[in-house]
Amino acid sequence: MDIYIVDILFFKIWRNLYIRNQIINHLEIFRENKEVTIDSKNDLLTNKYRDYFLKIIYQGSEILYDNDLPECVEFLEIVNDFEIDNENKLPLISLKNPPSSLKTLQITSGSRMNMKSYPLNFFPDSITTLKFSGTDNRQFLPHTFKSSSNITSMSFSFWYNFPFEINSLPSGIKELNFFKFSKFDQEFKLNQIPESLTTLKLPIYYSHPISKEFIQSLPLLETLLLPESYDSLEYEFLKSIKNIKYFKPIYHFINK
Repeated sequence: MDIYIVDILFFKIWRNLYIRNQIINHLEIFRENKEVTIDSKNDLLTNKYRDYFLKIIYQGSEILYDNDLPECVEFLEIVNDFEIDNENKLPLISLKNPPSSLKTLQITSGSRMNMKSYPLNFFPDSITTLKFSGTDNRQFLPHTFKSSSNITSMSFSFWYNFPFEINSLPSGIKELNFFKFSKFDQEFKLNQIPESLTTLKLPIYYSHPISKEFIQSLPLLETLLLPESYDSLEYEFLKSIKNIKYFKPIYHFINK
């Protein structure tokens, strides 16, 4: 075989092996860094693999701003709080125009919080999913969310138990999810919930009446999860919902 052809074949094989190894290397780096727990702002800013971060669990003690986040991040969880004054604390973020890739924000903090509500326009427009866990327990007042908010899904912490007010939720909200054993037990009234809602998941101890008028005010509602006590003739009108499921009582599982 001509030595020139041999050289070409060798180069192609070597190049393909090199590319393959590079791909494998980057995939391994991605696998190890796509979800990270960060303990300080400096670690976030100086980590050489920050461009691989898709999910960040931030446990630092300094406030995060827009430019602190990598352009690829999709999920941000905030664990700690910062002190506004001697009586008020907020999650450690100040986001006005975060990376467009950021779609999910989870607030896990709350153990030291005593604020009664979130300030207006605290949540950035780009977020589509908002989750609360830990002991976060602050009410959403009217116009907490801007009219330009893109939030379509909200999940509430175990402790959340406030009535919703008109205009206190994002105008385009589609999903409201309450923790199965949540303390939430507030009656829904007309016009409290935007008619864009498609999914409502209530906790197992929810006990307030659900009116036919309230259900009719949500023309797009197709998924409803609620306690088994609502599976009765009194609530026959709920059967019109496409996907309705009922929680079994706790004693049902204990006695099985």
